[in-house]
Amino acid sequence: VDLGSQPGGWLQIAREAVGPEGLVLGIDIKKIEPLPYPNVRLIEADIYSEDLPRRIVSELKGPADLVLSDLAPTIIGAWDVDHARQVDLARAALRIVQEVLKQEGNAFIKLFHGPELRRFQDEADEFFEKSRLLKPKASRPEASEVYYLGLGFKMRWIPPEPKP
Repeated sequence: VDLGSQPGGWLQIAREAVGPEGLVLGIDIKKIEPLPYPNVRLIEADIYSEDLPRRIVSELKGPADLVLSDLAPTIIGAWDVDHARQVDLARAALRIVQEVLKQEGNAFIKLFHGPELRRFQDEADEFFEKSRLLKPKASRPEASEVYYLGLGFKMRWIPPEPKP
């Protein structure tokens, strides 16, 4: 599952990683141009939609092995506001992780350096056997983005309740 998948770069990488037998599901609030691959599906949805976890599990026909979140706010240039909005998106991703990730699954969630980073890491660590913060080599040195990598989801997956 790729949260914030527009414009589709992570979708293409994930598609290659899962191979022809796997399935990659891209989620974004913005319309994504369909990719010409049978193992990539798309959902146009708001990350805060209460129904999204159920839709994800329904599309996958079960829990996910991995949740990637490349969600990012529109940057306004006020660092404290930008950081707070990024952490809020990361927490929304973590909520989805809790509802769609299989036991022993992994998560990769984008964050910005700032005062809430450690608190988010502590919150997320409750759900994983191991974790670390990573800065991708492709990231510009001056960029403040980092990724939380959670390995070995500890919770037993319970399907989301269907809406009446």
